Amino acid sequence: MQKIIATGRLLATLFVLSMLWIGYGLVSLFLQPIDNKHIDCIPEDAHFVLRIETHKILKESLSSLIVYEDDKTIELLSKLYRKDGKTKVTSTGISFQSDFILFKHDINNFEYTGILFNLNDSNVFMENMPSIANNEMSVVTNGTVGLLYYETKGNKTSSKAQLNRRANEILNQKTNFDIDQLGKPKKTTITQLWSNRGLFEKTNSQKKTILALDLSDKTISVRGEIPIILQEKQYDSMVLKPKGLHLRSSSVNKTLNDTLSSFFKSLHLRIPKIREGSVNYYGLEIIDEPSYFIAPRFDALITFDDTLDFNSTIRTFCQSNNIKQPRDHTISFKGLQLHYRQLNSNTLVIGVNQNPELIDQVPRLSALISGPTEDILSVSGPALLKRALLMIPTFRASSKFVNEADFVDLRIKTPQNGTSKIYGSIEFKQEEHALNSILRLLIQAI
Repeated sequence: MQKIIATGRLLATLFVLSMLWIGYGLVSLFLQPIDNKHIDCIPEDAHFVLRIETHKILKESLSSLIVYEDDKTIELLSKLYRKDGKTKVTSTGISFQSDFILFKHDINNFEYTGILFNLNDSNVFMENMPSIANNEMSVVTNGTVGLLYYETKGNKTSSKAQLNRRANEILNQKTNFDIDQLGKPKKTTITQLWSNRGLFEKTNSQKKTILALDLSDKTISVRGEIPIILQEKQYDSMVLKPKGLHLRSSSVNKTLNDTLSSFFKSLHLRIPKIREGSVNYYGLEIIDEPSYFIAPRFDALITFDDTLDFNSTIRTFCQSNNIKQPRDHTISFKGLQLHYRQLNSNTLVIGVNQNPELIDQVPRLSALISGPTEDILSVSGPALLKRALLMIPTFRASSKFVNEADFVDLRIKTPQNGTSKIYGSIEFKQEEHALNSILRLLIQAI
C-alpha cells in the first residue's frame, strides 16, 4: 500500500511539473503585454491608483519553478492538486495578459473603489463573476474591459442600481487620467502605487505618494516618494548600536504619539510626547509563569519632548498595576524582566539588557528598519509551547518565510524639497528564490 501511495505522489508531482512546463511554454509564447484598454477607464478624479502587473508575476513564477527545479514548491502544488484536483475552476473571462488596476475616488464625500480588468470573454465575465464577487459589488463590462465597483466603507449610501449606473458611466466615458503619474516601470517592476494625498489622509492635497515594488531572483525592493511623515533630525543624539532587527526614527508623528498616549493612559502612565527613538528587537519569548504570555524581547532608547522623572513615574505605574520591582531599576511584567535607566532629563533606556551599547547616530535618516529577518518571528521559551505555536498554519508559514529571507533594509530620508524618499529591500538566502518563497507563503498560510 505504501508503494502505491508513493507512486501516486510521484505521478501527481510529475503531472504538476509537466503542467508547469506546458504553462511556461504557453506563457512565453502568448503572454506578452497587450493594449491595456482599461487604463482609459481610470476616472480623472481618482485619488488613488494601484497597478499590479499580473502577466509579469505569472510568467516569472512559472519560469522560477522550472529553471530552479524548486522541488519544495512543486511538492506543495502537487499536494494542492491531490487535495483539490476534482474542484471545478470557474472561468472569469479575464485576460491573463491583463494588468489589474485598482482605483479609489470620492462622490459626495463618500469613497468608492473600482477594479479594472482587460477581458478575453465578456460573456463569461458577466456570467461567472457576480457569483464570485461580493454581493455589494457592481459587476459591469463594456465588452473589452470589466469593472468591479463598490462603496469602500460599506456604508450602503448607494443602491445596487446606482452603483451599476456609475460603473457603466466609468467604462463608457474615456478619461484623460495620466498613467505616467505612477512613474516609469522597470523591467522588474510588478506593482506601482500613486496617490495625490498622504496614505493616511482623507482629503486631497499636494502631497503625492508614488511607490513601486520590484522583484528579482533574490530580492524584493521598494522605492518611491511619500509626503513628509517624519522630520529629519537637526540635532545630535545617541542611538542604540544596531543589534537584532534595528528600528530607528528621528521623529514621531502626531498620529503615533496620540495612539501611544492612549495606550499609556490605559496603564495609568502619563508621559510626555516622544520626540525620537531607536529599538533593537530580538524576537518573541513565551513566558509560562505566572501565566501564559507571549512578549517581545527588545531594548529601546526613547527621547521625550519634555523632562520626565522616570523613577517616580515607574513607582506610580507599578503601584497602579500591581507590578513587581524585584530590584532597583528593574520591573517584572507578567514574568518578563525589563531594566531601565535614565540618561538625562528627557531620555530613557529600557529593555531586556541592563546596559545596551549606545553610539552616535550616523548617517542621519528620518527612519530606518534594518537587520536579519529571522529575528522577526524567532521564538524562545518552553519547547512544548513553541511547537504548539508552530501548529498555527499562518504563523508556521510566516516563520518559514522570514527564515528563507536573509536581511531587510528599509530607509526613509527627507531632503529639503518637502518629500521623503523611501527605498529598501528584502534579500533572500543564496539557496532561496524570492518569488518561490512568496508562493509557498501564500499556499501554506491558507
